[in-house]
Amino acid sequence: MPSTADSLRDQSTVKIVSLLVLSVVMVIFILMFYQVMAPYLMSLLLAGVLAILAQPLHSRSLSYFPKWNSLAAGLTTTGVVVVIVLPILFAILLTGLELSVFVQDNLSDSSWEQIKSTVSLRIDQFVQRILPWMPAGADPEGVKQQLLLGIQNQVKQLGVGASEIASSTWGIIGTLINFFIQLTVCLMGLYFFLADGPRILRGAQNLIPIQPEYQQQVFDQFTKVTRSVVMGTLVAAIGQGIAMSLAAGVLGIGHIFVIGMVTTVAAMIPMIGAAGVYVPLAIYLATQGHYVTATGLFLFGFLVISSIDNVVRAYTLSSNVQMHPLLGFVSILGGLEAFGLWGIFLGPMIASVLYALAKIFNQELKSFMATSTPAKGVITGEKTPVATVVSDVTSTIIATPAAVVATMVEAAPPVAEAPKPPAC
Repeated sequence: MPSTADSLRDQSTVKIVSLLVLSVVMVIFILMFYQVMAPYLMSLLLAGVLAILAQPLHSRSLSYFPKWNSLAAGLTTTGVVVVIVLPILFAILLTGLELSVFVQDNLSDSSWEQIKSTVSLRIDQFVQRILPWMPAGADPEGVKQQLLLGIQNQVKQLGVGASEIASSTWGIIGTLINFFIQLTVCLMGLYFFLADGPRILRGAQNLIPIQPEYQQQVFDQFTKVTRSVVMGTLVAAIGQGIAMSLAAGVLGIGHIFVIGMVTTVAAMIPMIGAAGVYVPLAIYLATQGHYVTATGLFLFGFLVISSIDNVVRAYTLSSNVQMHPLLGFVSILGGLEAFGLWGIFLGPMIASVLYALAKIFNQELKSFMATSTPAKGVITGEKTPVATVVSDVTSTIIATPAAVVATMVEAAPPVAEAPKPPAC
């Protein structure tokens, strides 16, 4: 007859095997679920960011309709559409129309003739400069014709590619359909995040095997850095784009929507910023003989446009999470490479969440090491040599990367101190 210990051991083995099988099945279905949700993850993430930013407006709506949460969420979503989505779509539409007019104006017959004469003149000058190094008996006119023929072939290939792009009507229609589907998913996600946000968070807390207070710490950190990064980056970029458009209109440069949109995008990219637009534009105006306009644009850009970034970021980030410049710079560049333009926001968010997780992990590790006692030291209260070595090595390995992240992120007072390295 099996003993009680053997029976308990068998039950424990069955539970472990069942847990392993269940874990494998869960991993398989998680991968399948990811494939299903992958096309819309970015839209849902954007919906979550918008829900965080729109939370004050939603709270105001709830104060007017305390018993109608769905109505308040609908009003908040409508406000986001009117204040954010429609202006962005309108700006993109105007930019596209202005860009098409610019292309048509510069592809007219007179423009082509001017381009051809300019290219021919530049080739003549180039041939005259290289004439002393040409072999004896070489025909300068033949060299010129060969260069012109090469340029014509390149232009023809460019024209073929442009015609293929212009003829791909179905591709453009498919892109537009996909854009509106993504927009619909984003707005639906925003509505349900606002209407059922607390219930969704409670469900996540019940499913994730982490203490609720730790989950709340991660969520609070994500909320703070989302508001800081989005407001500090996006608001500053939009302000610089508007200022650049006004400058282009006042100085008579034209194409204000194209210039404003390009400036807005460039202002969100580190090490480029709005200077990546107004400096080359000022140089181009100077080469065309518009010295006063070029000087005015450069001074306005240097004194006003570039200052907007510092003022807005200082205002929006003063009371929130402050990142070390190196960590912020690398996280933005890495986010751009990994996620495209959205990486400007996702990179710092991921770095900040990692910092919160590192603090929580260090706190749990310190608590575990303080309360756990090896079997041999139960009576004496002393650790065995093996347990001491394992504890010290584990503490050192875990504390090192966490300390690197913690020292590069300046935030509120940490939850707990990082484990100290083992004493010599």
